[in-house]
Amino acid sequence: MENELTKDIKILFCETDLKEKLAPGNHYFSNNNNKFWSVLKSVGLTAERLEFSRLNELTNFGIKMVGLEKNDSNTYSTKELKEYINDCKPKVFCFNGKKTAKEFFNTQKIKYGLQNETIDHTSVFVVPSTASAADRFWNKDIWEELANFVQNSIPKNVPENENTKSTNEAQSSNNFYSAGLNLYKSYIRTLEGFYDYTRCFIPVKPSQKQIK
Repeated sequence: MENELTKDIKILFCETDLKEKLAPGNHYFSNNNNKFWSVLKSVGLTAERLEFSRLNELTNFGIKMVGLEKNDSNTYSTKELKEYINDCKPKVFCFNGKKTAKEFFNTQKIKYGLQNETIDHTSVFVVPSTASAADRFWNKDIWEELANFVQNSIPKNVPENENTKSTNEAQSSNNFYSAGLNLYKSYIRTLEGFYDYTRCFIPVKPSQKQIK
């Protein structure tokens, strides 16, 4: 786990055994068959197509990578990773593939896309693995969902300015007025219905013509 924290992280990608995959001589991310670099560019998470030799430039786009590594007891250090997430506070913690997500959550069932679980205030996402060995599970649409979610999310820990505060207050006032108006209309409709119902039981006096 790195000691230096990177602030303003949009996406913190997680890989199993990342140190091994980034080690010299291992071509996991330097392999042209790995779609990681190309899909980042195609869904708009990076402005240009990077490559393995420019790994450090990911932070220019608010992206960082972290590994789910095995410790001395041969178990994955999920506790340390959660502490790291709480410290650097990324907008999204994203697993590149279900395998890593299953190991992190210690489960055999996991879905692609946005997860119900969060880590502190960080949203959790699972995307199909970019490794060529997982091509049969590939679905670029999930990566596009990730990009849209990141781009449309409200930045965290940003203080409200006066314009935003006024807009929110006005919206809240309008919502309160609309709710009250709808309640009043519903009350009137109830009274009208009750009146129509009771008219059926009001005795009608016969007219003089009817008596004759």
